[in-house]
Amino acid sequence: MNGLAGAVIVSYNPNHNVINLSLSISNIIPKERIIIVDNGSASDEYCLILERNGFVVNRLLDNYGIARAINEGAAHLLSMGVDCFLTFDQDSDITPEFIASLSESYVNLVETSPQPVAMLCPNFFDVNAKTFAKFTLINNWSVKNFSVTEEGGLHKTTFAITSGSLVSMSAFISSGGLDEDLFIDHVDSEFCVRLISMGYDIWVDGDIVFNHSVGERTKEKFLGLTIKPNNHNPIRRYYIFRNGIAVQNKYFREFPGFLILNIMRNIHEIISIVVFEKDKVRKLEGAFLGTRDGFLGKMGRRDTVRRHLRRGRS
Repeated sequence: MNGLAGAVIVSYNPNHNVINLSLSISNIIPKERIIIVDNGSASDEYCLILERNGFVVNRLLDNYGIARAINEGAAHLLSMGVDCFLTFDQDSDITPEFIASLSESYVNLVETSPQPVAMLCPNFFDVNAKTFAKFTLINNWSVKNFSVTEEGGLHKTTFAITSGSLVSMSAFISSGGLDEDLFIDHVDSEFCVRLISMGYDIWVDGDIVFNHSVGERTKEKFLGLTIKPNNHNPIRRYYIFRNGIAVQNKYFREFPGFLILNIMRNIHEIISIVVFEKDKVRKLEGAFLGTRDGFLGKMGRRDTVRRHLRRGRS
């Protein structure tokens, strides 16, 4: 890999997989350029293990969300002169060839693309639902969902998940980084549409695949449709609905298709909760409160809402 590449891993109450992931990355990237940002975990057990093994660990005092964690890690790498960096969450699972393949594809893409490249993401296999990823391309009011598994090769995409993606540092800095007001959920969506609105391209390489967990997703059937319940808790449902509405409102003029996409996603979430998931009432309340706050522009971590949804009562 390019000598000026790095990696950011975000952890929160991790298990041993964060050790395995860090060691896998260190086969290609030097340990001093692998930044683990721990989001206020209850225990420092794995942070201590990582530090003893020579990794850089930035321990945040509280859970400030994935956006701030990646911003913190990127800032550390920027001070080291890094040109591009990988982002991972603690549940990602990569093969030894993954980083080398993604890096080679990224370098070739940057050299040949007429538009500046902000990000290259891999295809991924959802280990819970046992399905490969679907990607989305938005053009005005049109929304195209597509798979890259069979066709392979490089494809433009509107969205890329943060975990497993290779990000241009210059694009990251030019964009101002991730929006910390979102805290979690749709952080990657907002970042991607902001980059595209600035003239950058985002790509997916269908020939490069890694294993990834999306919540506790399962695969179900409802009225002939494939439904993939994520089984997220009520607090995550709050952020999913709130942030989706905030992003659609912010970018409606440039990406009107995001409105259609977000409505479709929210309908999927409601069907998942009502038909397949447990704790339906609190999850629906989280969706309602998120919808309300999204339209009202109440952003940030919203501790009062979090405490309310944890208690399950007014």
